[in-house]
Amino acid sequence: MYIHLIAFARFDNGKEFGYDFSATESDSELISKKNQELIDMTSDAEKALYTVHTLKTDDLTFESVKKLDPYFKQAEQVKDINEFIKIIDSNLNLTALDVAGYIEQRVPEIGNFALQKTLYYIYADFLERFGTSLFTSHFKAFDHGPVDTEVYQVKKYFKDQLKQSNAFELKVPFLSKSEEIIKLVDEDITKYSDYYDRVWKNYKGKNSDYNLTHQKGTPWDRAYQRGQNSQILDSDIIKYHQLECR
Repeated sequence: MYIHLIAFARFDNGKEFGYDFSATESDSELISKKNQELIDMTSDAEKALYTVHTLKTDDLTFESVKKLDPYFKQAEQVKDINEFIKIIDSNLNLTALDVAGYIEQRVPEIGNFALQKTLYYIYADFLERFGTSLFTSHFKAFDHGPVDTEVYQVKKYFKDQLKQSNAFELKVPFLSKSEEIIKLVDEDITKYSDYYDRVWKNYKGKNSDYNLTHQKGTPWDRAYQRGQNSQILDSDIIKYHQLECR
């Protein structure tokens, strides 16, 4: 029999990874040493993104693990511990989906229009205030306003994925400015989610007196003039975001 030490990570994009280290039962101390190595090599933030499991199979391969336990069936094997940590690190930063998931949990009945607006204001407010992005996103100037297309698609077709995500809560405590982040995000959810829900219900987003991103000279307006669905530039947000604020 063989003992497997498996470090397993599942991310909100649906991807799963498993670092698998195996040894014979007579060499079980190697498993303990490898586990300690993993502990020593990862930070608290990294540890929050993976779990550790041990299993016994009759084979050294990761395929034997998948065969024994379907929980790991979709996981892509990572053979090198450093490569596994690199994958973890690439998912430490906040994404638009992380923040959208948090908004969904705070406002379970929010529509796609209001979700996109609230997400955009969180991004723009943080960028304007601190000069850096809070999360990775690529807002485009769609007809009704700034839209992150990945969030739009997930909200439309896989909305439970957002409601089940706890990535925001896992990642934020390990980020600098964590208290400021939570305060800003919560304030913007309160300020914009209900407001833009009403704008959609009353005007379908077409009245620029209330759809504030559509004021003349706003980052959305400048991007839209360059062409429908053009990228909204961070430089324009820093310069002109004040034109679209309540």
